[in-house]
Amino acid sequence: MVTVMLKFISIRNFAIIDKLEIEFGPGFNLITGETGSGKSILVDAVGLIAGSRAQQEMIRQGCGSAIIEGIFSPGKQHPCWKILENAGIDSADPEIIVRREISQEGNNRAYINSQLVPLSLVLRLGGLLIDIHGQHAQQDLLTPSSHLGFLDHYAEIGFLLNKYSEKYHTLKELEKKLVLQDDTERNRLQRMDFLSFQIREIEQLELDPVADGLLEEEKSLLANAESRRTQSSAAYNLMYEDDPSVLPLMDQAIRKIEQLKEMDPSLEDLHSRMLNLRYQSEEISYFLRDYTDDIEVNPQRLEIIEDRLNEIGKLKRKYGSGIGEILRYHEKISAEVREIEESENRDRKLQQDREASFNECLQLAKQLTEVRKKASVRMIHDIEEELSELAMKNVQFAVEFLPLPEPGPTGMDQAEFLISTNKGEDPRPLVKIASGGELSRIMLALRTVLKSENMQKSLVFDEVDAGIGGKTASVLGEKLASLAEKQQVFCVTHLPQVAACGQRHYHVGKDVYQNRTRATIKLLDQKGRIEEISRLMGGDTVSDTTRKQAWEMLYKRNNLVDLPENKWTETTV
Repeated sequence: MVTVMLKFISIRNFAIIDKLEIEFGPGFNLITGETGSGKSILVDAVGLIAGSRAQQEMIRQGCGSAIIEGIFSPGKQHPCWKILENAGIDSADPEIIVRREISQEGNNRAYINSQLVPLSLVLRLGGLLIDIHGQHAQQDLLTPSSHLGFLDHYAEIGFLLNKYSEKYHTLKELEKKLVLQDDTERNRLQRMDFLSFQIREIEQLELDPVADGLLEEEKSLLANAESRRTQSSAAYNLMYEDDPSVLPLMDQAIRKIEQLKEMDPSLEDLHSRMLNLRYQSEEISYFLRDYTDDIEVNPQRLEIIEDRLNEIGKLKRKYGSGIGEILRYHEKISAEVREIEESENRDRKLQQDREASFNECLQLAKQLTEVRKKASVRMIHDIEEELSELAMKNVQFAVEFLPLPEPGPTGMDQAEFLISTNKGEDPRPLVKIASGGELSRIMLALRTVLKSENMQKSLVFDEVDAGIGGKTASVLGEKLASLAEKQQVFCVTHLPQVAACGQRHYHVGKDVYQNRTRATIKLLDQKGRIEEISRLMGGDTVSDTTRKQAWEMLYKRNNLVDLPENKWTETTV
């Protein structure tokens, strides 16, 4: 079981609270205090870090802002970590810090792990971390769409629901593909004609990336043929034919160097270099002669090349900036044509797969409905039994099923809880007629009858004991204590029987500091608990008798050491 714990809350300038810092523990955290001391204010502060909306009126008079900060400690496998990861929030620390700032100017801000976030993210995260059940906050029960989840949890149909969810996901994927393929036949034919025209236009030119890439170079050579012939012929004549020309002059220079070499043998190397230069010059002159002879003046060929380049240019303007890009486009549209040609068979196959998947979902949905309806009968009995023990004896609880026209994400059912709190009245929607205290007790009953495997939230019960007392109050305390064995529970109460069941008992009070009233809270020790439970039993009259009764309540819960029977004076306790 993956559990959550609210470990700490800090409150600044909130209503009558100037500064409070409270550490909480696991299990059953009990909160008491006189009427108007600030218990509900504390619950409202917890609601803010769970994502409830803030109002400027919440800020302590004379202050510019209020700050509420809470530290949660979820288990490593809790789904809240995935939400933080998807939101890009650092989750390396095992704790989650939620901070709300309320400003008189309206510039309210929310932070998770010191990162500024939208309130919607705090609300989403808070919905996974804590549930507040009281007159002002019944998050799950007041949302009929969540009722089916309670029923499924009670029915323990996780395996069947997961199986259905997989089939439903497959169905939706198939339907999505069908929508993408659902063009009309006319649109398909129009698209086919258009693509076929483009394919023919490209294929008619029989593009060759290598050969066509050289056309511009060939065009330039043909366009400049006369000029090239003139220049190369002139260069050849200067090298060989003119008088004087380069080669005869070089021969004369070589003879002079030979004479010098006979007089100065060190010029042998110069003579060799000059001879090499003479041979190279002669090769150059022969090259120029052959180059001139090979130059072709071919206006017909030039016209052909220009025409082809113009046709290629048209394709480039339509289909791509280069021949390679045009050919890639040709390959792409050819593949699209093949896909269109095959689409009819594919559509038929997709439709067959969709029908098969729909039928599978339909069968599983019917199984879910059958299991849910059977489980609802047991659930109604169990909840009515629990509520009867919680002083709601005449309650009729019901589950109304509203069938869906086709399979949805959780089957073909919608479910809503109905209730009648007065005998002879037909059950009506829970969200319309139940009071805050009744809703808290209904939620407690639900939490009691549900299995604990998926209990992943801290629970806050405010006003859960409204209108009950005596033996029922003891039953309520026992149920809350039992629930606290599975998860962290907070309970604001005025009943001593409930207060005696808590593992940690916090007292909310008021004092005057610097001529202003402020709320205070403290964790009670053994003596403090006896005094507070005595106050809850006797009001303003706290006596040795009430103290002894308080001790006996606590002793039954194994929370106190034994004390002598005659030691019940105020100084002793």
